[in-house]
Amino acid sequence: MRRLVAGALATALLLGGCDYVDPDRMAIITGAAIDWSRSGGYELTIEIVKTEGSSLDEPIETQTFTAAAPSLDLAEQQLKVLCGAALYWGHAQSLVLSEDAAKSVFAPIVDWVMRAGDLRLTVVIGVSDAADAKAILAAEHSGSYAVGSALAAAVRSSGFSARGAGSSAHRTVEAIEGSGAALLPVFSLAKQDEEREYAVVDGGAVMVGGSLAGFVNDRRARDLLLLIGSSDSYELVRSDSGAYGLELEGLDSRISAEISDEGDAVVGFSLIGGCEIKYYDADSARPDDEELRAMLDSAAELLAVRVADAIDAARKLGADVVDMTSALKPLVGDAATATALGCKVKVEVNIELADTGLIARSPLE
Repeated sequence: MRRLVAGALATALLLGGCDYVDPDRMAIITGAAIDWSRSGGYELTIEIVKTEGSSLDEPIETQTFTAAAPSLDLAEQQLKVLCGAALYWGHAQSLVLSEDAAKSVFAPIVDWVMRAGDLRLTVVIGVSDAADAKAILAAEHSGSYAVGSALAAAVRSSGFSARGAGSSAHRTVEAIEGSGAALLPVFSLAKQDEEREYAVVDGGAVMVGGSLAGFVNDRRARDLLLLIGSSDSYELVRSDSGAYGLELEGLDSRISAEISDEGDAVVGFSLIGGCEIKYYDADSARPDDEELRAMLDSAAELLAVRVADAIDAARKLGADVVDMTSALKPLVGDAATATALGCKVKVEVNIELADTGLIARSPLE
């Protein structure tokens, strides 16, 4: 593994026109965490790859280092001394913030990310619901992946697509500057085998005006992602027997509005997409077309309720996550600005059965 990493880093450095640095003298960072002391000061934790004695036949080994300082730049300088090597951020995939950091110093942190020399803007930013952010990096590895890499993979698989703010630092800044709010992934610790703890994505952190406003649970976060443009497939329901389920595909969200007789702005969201049977248990009776249609109708009704609930939860945190103000203004005029956060919501879901896609296996296997 060291030979592969060394080759990649040497090529990147030469192509980038930078002064050559021996890769064996560099600390290759895969993830980082930032905690904030209420008395003032940053605590920066990095996860680095242990290249010394590594082998392609063994899982990646990592270790963490932590430094506290009045600024992130000074913390980096301390980490260089602790690691005994220059810090290389080019392979960093995730940045975990503590709740206090997201509330108190989010803007300076994002500024640091945006101007860091080799820290890519594709790095995933999330908030920890653990006691501190560095606890997330202390979790067990997922297979052969470093914790920082596993976190980034979990963000992608949990529905935070390329259009979700939490998918990258660039998207986070874009969302906050555009609509004043962003939905970031929440990193949590989950136990497996009642012994080892793994870091997982569990819900969303609502950012309003560059500060953490609060958390929404995993289901509400997923429903909000549908509204802000996530194109990922989304598992909707399973039967009570677990024999088959429905999965949404190619979802598109549209918005409309009108003024009610009482003078309120009534917002309508229409989610349009296809739906397929994702799996099928050969031991169960195959549902007929009427049963499938009943499932779709029931699922659409349930999703409409959930989406309205997710919108309400975001508003209670002071956020208009779907940026309704800008969408409403051309439809109902300047009055929308004053009524957007308090308006009534009507959600309609239109689902077409695109393909049965029956698979002769149980999802419980």
